[in-house]
Amino acid sequence: MGITIVGMGSAQGVEPQVLERLKGCAEILLQTQAYPGFRGIQEAVGGRYLDELYESSQNFAAFNDRVVRMALEAAEKGEVALCVAGDGAGDNAAAAQLLSVARREGIAVGVLPGPSLATLALAEAGVVPERGLRVTDDLKKEGLTANSGMDLVIPEVNSPLRAGMAKLALLEAYPHDHRVYLSDPLEGNGVEEIPLVELDRPRAFTPFCTLVVPRLELREKERFAMEDLIEVCRILRSPEGCPWDREQTHDSLRRNLLEEAYEVLGAIQEGDPFHMAEEFGDLLLQIALHAVIGEEHGEYDITDVATGICQKMMRRHPHVFGDVAVSSTGEVLDNWEEIKRRERGQEGQKSYLADVGKGLPPLKMAEEIQKKAARWGFDWEDYRPAAEKVREELLELTEAFDGGRKEEALAEAGDLLFACVNVIRLMGLDGDTALFLTCEKFKSRFLAMESMAAEEGKSLKEMDLDQMDALWERAKKH
Repeated sequence: MGITIVGMGSAQGVEPQVLERLKGCAEILLQTQAYPGFRGIQEAVGGRYLDELYESSQNFAAFNDRVVRMALEAAEKGEVALCVAGDGAGDNAAAAQLLSVARREGIAVGVLPGPSLATLALAEAGVVPERGLRVTDDLKKEGLTANSGMDLVIPEVNSPLRAGMAKLALLEAYPHDHRVYLSDPLEGNGVEEIPLVELDRPRAFTPFCTLVVPRLELREKERFAMEDLIEVCRILRSPEGCPWDREQTHDSLRRNLLEEAYEVLGAIQEGDPFHMAEEFGDLLLQIALHAVIGEEHGEYDITDVATGICQKMMRRHPHVFGDVAVSSTGEVLDNWEEIKRRERGQEGQKSYLADVGKGLPPLKMAEEIQKKAARWGFDWEDYRPAAEKVREELLELTEAFDGGRKEEALAEAGDLLFACVNVIRLMGLDGDTALFLTCEKFKSRFLAMESMAAEEGKSLKEMDLDQMDALWERAKKH
């Protein structure tokens, strides 16, 4: 018992050794009688066409399932051959599925490969893949526009419907006038070069029509992916790139990374999605630059970055990607902290606070420390006693400062700020957002004061405090 998958990549007849192999098969399944190569096999050694199976299936997935099931059932009685267009597995979904299932079930399976449809179509179109090749029959937008910097081959664009689906998806990433190639490499009828927008115009589609979509150069693109951003950064840091970008290091970009993160926060506060997308792009540029710098030094690249965070998120969500059951957000957070401690070799360490906030701004660090301590039960019941603590810390600060004890006053100032963060947290408010709103409010009122002073023919520098206070009150009313 066994299965042989035969790839038929040419219409120029069947190799003698292939026919010899097929003669010993109890069942020969031929993908379609529409292809002359299969007819040659049928005439020489017999075989069963699968056209009726295709026509009675609701979709390609159902057809593939039925082909696999038929081949496996036939293999129980003797040797079976499945003859398909292309290389025999890689560019034929039914053959690839059969190969996988047979191996999983311990059934002997072999492949007599032919040239792939992709290889033949590329040769007809005169396209040489220099930056990688993608072959897919997935006509969804995500499948066709993932990396337009590679040459793309789409097999079996064999009807106006499939051509239209491919066109609509491709137009998300490619220009309307992008030149594409449509051919049937098995029939050998030549290749048609057309603008993408005309792909679904009336024409004679054959069963194995194959579409070749040449890659886009960066300057031709209208939409971009993460891979394109990495390539832009590589170009910027190349000898032919930008002098400023070439000079940057991980350390020199630290300030930029922080500033862009705060710009994102500002855009989120505005609630403008277009501004948010712009600012997230600026932040993503910083990540891309650090990834390319890491790549240049052999440290890591963008794939390492993506791999690390994907692995971490799956590892820390065992209730989603594993078999752990949770009943509340609290349990999720408990699991998260425990997993973090195991990852960092801290199983024997009793405190959750050892690694908190190392790179956070002090305001955020204080909030995170308080939250973690609260998870151990070390917290006020509500904000009222915490508010009393603010009054106490303010008194201690003023006493230390008035007494000329500046080092002590500095420590008391920290205690006061920490206590204020505690009150805000216990009220369920966000300290960062609150402080941001106050800063924006102050800026707005100060600008209004400057404008009012200018209307009076003065500048704020020429005014005393009482005059500026009067303008401040007017700005508040505005």
